[in-house]
Amino acid sequence: MKWLARCFWLAAWSGWLWLGVGLYRELPRDLGPAVCKLAMGLREQPIAFLPNGREVATLVPLGGSGAATISTYDAATGERIRRFASPRVYFYGEDNLSQNVQRHGLLLANSKPTPDNEGDVSGLHSLDLKSGEWRRIAEGPASWALLHESRPWVLFCERHQPGYTSRRIVVYDFAAKKEIFAMHSPIFGSRIAFAFFISESDRLVLTLTDDGDRHPSKVRFAIWSLDWQAKPERTVDAEFGADWYPSPSFTGRVAFGLPAHGNPLLSVVDLTDGALVAKFPGTKLNDQSSSATASPPCTLSLNGKTVLGGKPATLWEVDSKRLLWRGRDHELAYVDAVGGEFAVVENWFWRLPRWLRVDSLRHLDTVSWRAMDTGSVLRRTWTSELLASNLLSKDRTLGITLNGVVHRTEVFVNWALLAACQAVLALPLVVPWAIVRWRRRSKQTRLAPAI
Repeated sequence: MKWLARCFWLAAWSGWLWLGVGLYRELPRDLGPAVCKLAMGLREQPIAFLPNGREVATLVPLGGSGAATISTYDAATGERIRRFASPRVYFYGEDNLSQNVQRHGLLLANSKPTPDNEGDVSGLHSLDLKSGEWRRIAEGPASWALLHESRPWVLFCERHQPGYTSRRIVVYDFAAKKEIFAMHSPIFGSRIAFAFFISESDRLVLTLTDDGDRHPSKVRFAIWSLDWQAKPERTVDAEFGADWYPSPSFTGRVAFGLPAHGNPLLSVVDLTDGALVAKFPGTKLNDQSSSATASPPCTLSLNGKTVLGGKPATLWEVDSKRLLWRGRDHELAYVDAVGGEFAVVENWFWRLPRWLRVDSLRHLDTVSWRAMDTGSVLRRTWTSELLASNLLSKDRTLGITLNGVVHRTEVFVNWALLAACQAVLALPLVVPWAIVRWRRRSKQTRLAPAI
């Protein structure tokens, strides 16, 4: 009986130790000491680190005055270095604004301010945040514009005067200061619905549909090489209605998943032969449910093996169509495709019973960083210490919180929190042990002969 009891206690404490290993892995970790705090003003918000990793760009959004302010700060001291005049329009590619600054140190806008700041000069322009130089890229404004991940190229659609359907798809090289590709749309009865770069390559993809067909059921992908000079490589027909929100990978696979009415889908297409590799449930337009959401609404991993999107936000393995991870209600997933991970804001507040939902507990929400390939947890931090992927330096050694505090990206175990949790878990073992021991001593005391 004695050995049976000892085996029981050994098993119980082994379970306690195993729970401690799990807590060590799952509990939120703390950021290291802050490097500095940016001397930002009211309404000012960080955009991203510049490519040199030593400066941070910030933006004061458009307000009642009709003007915005762009500034750069020293990431080591927090002092302002430069301030730029801004046009009275929003910058292009708000979804990619931080990436444009982080990779190229550039901002794109459809106008630039005049020297006396009394008006704006129309046309697509770029602002170099390192030198403060404005450069005119196109005579007319652009309907959309995006920068290449690694090369000094900008792809945009130049529109003409209102009422004209003609557009011009252009790739401009900042280093050579010239256009390296240009094509009018429509051309030969086909309309270029959208264009995009294939990740980590010099290839450009044009999505072609029949002119006048606004809801195409099939498209053609025209793939061009921009290595030495622009030249067509091949055209691929696809029985697929592509949308205007592609997520490409370097393997030649592309995912489409723009939110839509009806029965939206996340569709993965192989540009080699135009085959539809897989499709998964997408996001319904104007879905107001509390289900987990993903930003962007559709992201294909760079290796083309997994896709994240839909509502609730779900990570799927493309080839096997296996579900790897699904978000819970009120969770938000922010994807960092370049880093191969995504951050999930875990709103514990909404999981509590209604009588426990007090505002003082909102700060206990956490952020779990998960692997894009498997969905497994890599690390967990507090929401107040969130270092978003778009606010990391290029070498990922520094990050900025939303309130402008620069931190090193190392995270450290909160040993005090781990010890407190382990102490709570030990209570169901320590208390019975203490009671049994107290009863045994009391019995021995009662049975002991009087001296």
